[in-house]
Amino acid sequence: MRSSKVNHTPAHRYEEFITVYRLHALVPDLIEYRDLQKDANQIQNKIPVIETFQGKATDAMHSRGLGNWALSMGRQRLGLLALENHPRFLQNVKMGRLESATRQIDVAALDLIRDRERGVPRFNEFRRQYGLRQLSGFDDFIDVRAPTQDQQAQKDLVKLLREVYGQHTCDASKVITDAQLGANRKPIDDCLGHPNGSMVDNVEDVDTVVGWLAESTRPHGYAISETQFVVFILNASRRLFSDRFFTSSFRPEFYTTLGLNWVKNNGPGPEQMEEGTSNGHRQQVSPLKRVLLRTMPELAPELQHVVNAFDPWARDRGEYYSLEWKPRKGAESDEAFKDSAKK
Repeated sequence: MRSSKVNHTPAHRYEEFITVYRLHALVPDLIEYRDLQKDANQIQNKIPVIETFQGKATDAMHSRGLGNWALSMGRQRLGLLALENHPRFLQNVKMGRLESATRQIDVAALDLIRDRERGVPRFNEFRRQYGLRQLSGFDDFIDVRAPTQDQQAQKDLVKLLREVYGQHTCDASKVITDAQLGANRKPIDDCLGHPNGSMVDNVEDVDTVVGWLAESTRPHGYAISETQFVVFILNASRRLFSDRFFTSSFRPEFYTTLGLNWVKNNGPGPEQMEEGTSNGHRQQVSPLKRVLLRTMPELAPELQHVVNAFDPWARDRGEYYSLEWKPRKGAESDEAFKDSAKK
């Protein structure tokens, strides 16, 4: 059944933020384990993530060392937020307390079920309600500016979406949204700009998570898609400006002088600056880097030249907007850089 009109209520705002925060495709199935006492450029072992959580987490941390886990995760790149890239273990998570035949859950499927149950609009309506351009069919997921190889992969996904969500004969008399008007300044109808009675894609049925995972348009240098980016920017800034502890109550009477300076200086004590300049200017040591150095001082040599601790630690960051995948000095033998075609 195709989606009907959905009124945008304030409650949806919180659900939509949760929807674009479903980042499970970032998680790998295997952790490329490294050892600080050996050559950090060498992957010592590949450990299934499923062997490191739930009841096994504490033993894994103590037996292998927190610093080694930090090194391993800091060096390893995240997975791509894209369709067909969810880790296999999250599609078959064992949950012994469940009263079901399998006693396991599929997290990828659960993401879709939750959105449907909570009334989050489907992808096309979701975009319209945020003022973004709507899609007229699955072919709009294809980036015509992308290299031929990438376009072919996108076409294969479009074919799969068409098989899953299907098509229908459109009815121009059926208005499907009141969130926007069409390019002709008239209400948007079921045909989405196609002639009445055309066979069109059921793009209105595409689940929001599926839609933004299928998007090829991404802000430069970001892992998240255009739709996610817009929702993140709007919600994150609103949360900051609406929280008094970031605005009117951000003063010593509430934080104490110690706490206020801690926040301002990204950690305890005086402000700490990175060595040299980054992109032409001096920069504070980031909060995450200071936390890592404070809790795992053995990481100091590894983090010495790392400015953004969310970057893969062995990558030469280069210019701020550079996406080049090349090793920093001293990491040339890192196995992660063997494939020069990686981006």
